Amino acid sequence: MRFIHLLLILCLSSLTYAADNFDFSGKSTFPELRDAYLNLNKRYGYCMDQRKRPLKPIKNAWLTSLSKKDKGVVLMKLNDIAFNRCVKTETTKFNDALVEYTIETQNFEAIETWVSLNKPFKPEESQAALKKLDQNEIEKLSHYPELYAPFSPIEAVKMITK
Repeated sequence: MRFIHLLLILCLSSLTYAADNFDFSGKSTFPELRDAYLNLNKRYGYCMDQRKRPLKPIKNAWLTSLSKKDKGVVLMKLNDIAFNRCVKTETTKFNDALVEYTIETQNFEAIETWVSLNKPFKPEESQAALKKLDQNEIEKLSHYPELYAPFSPIEAVKMITK
């Protein structure tokens, strides 16, 4: 359970960290990049708020058959998929603005900050557990209405293990 909490904290702190290294929202930043950053930050907030929504029961025989640990790994992966889906449009717009800014200014600080923030955090233990699980089942679950938008993996684990 501490592992899940750690991942959530890391996800929440990413944009704050970015602002500390490069002032994406500063007045001296190109307006297109600043606007894209502010829109992305707003969307991150919306998607984070989606995690607070009440979950409907998740009915899937494969998922309920897994150990509690494997359920947690699968639900963290599913939430990651849902969150990335939620921020995809704004992330793409921000990435485009960032590349354009970098090309025009030849200033690589912003893109280096963004790249370092977007290195995936994938502990070996969870990756090993994920690899042994049926990826087709995970893909199917990622399209379930209950799991399509970001959700609280902690609440989902509690719901499934009752």
